[in-house]
Amino acid sequence: MQYYTQLEKQTIISYAIEHGNTAASKKFNVSRRSIMFWRNPETYQKAKQNALNNENLKAANRARALKSYHKDKDKHQKASKKSRHKRKFKRLVEMSNRFFPRNEWLKAFDLFCIAKRQKLLCALTGEKLTNETISVDHIIPKSQGGSNRPENIRLVHKDVNLARRALTDEQFLSLCKKVVSYLSPRPN
Repeated sequence: MQYYTQLEKQTIISYAIEHGNTAASKKFNVSRRSIMFWRNPETYQKAKQNALNNENLKAANRARALKSYHKDKDKHQKASKKSRHKRKFKRLVEMSNRFFPRNEWLKAFDLFCIAKRQKLLCALTGEKLTNETISVDHIIPKSQGGSNRPENIRLVHKDVNLARRALTDEQFLSLCKKVVSYLSPRPN
């Protein structure tokens, strides 16, 4: 979602008044609905409320949705599955964005692309990631100057991410080697 300053909104509105909402939406890459809302928010809200309260419109929309669903169930089930994954990515993004400035915020689509590139496999262990086990990992941790940009993000198993904490890959690998060498059976 793109946020516009008041000055940008005024520029778009003045262009829309002169050339029309459609021309303004194409020129500034803004939805016509946004322009209509900015031009006259009270009228827009009233029309929206009337549409929401109109029972005939609700019934017609419901019937159209059901007809579309029954026409192609597989398509809707795939879309539903994709939507569930997107919701998970949205929660992961919210968690990741908490400690970073707004200009470094991730988008759910960024995580979706990363997951697709990794084929939903953990970047450190190669295990299959599920909604319950997926976690966002910063390659260079924030405590060591890492950013929240997609280039510094990978998806890993949540247990691995918890064990790694604020370590770099080299430090984490060194720690794992120490644990393995200490716990390996020693000759008597």
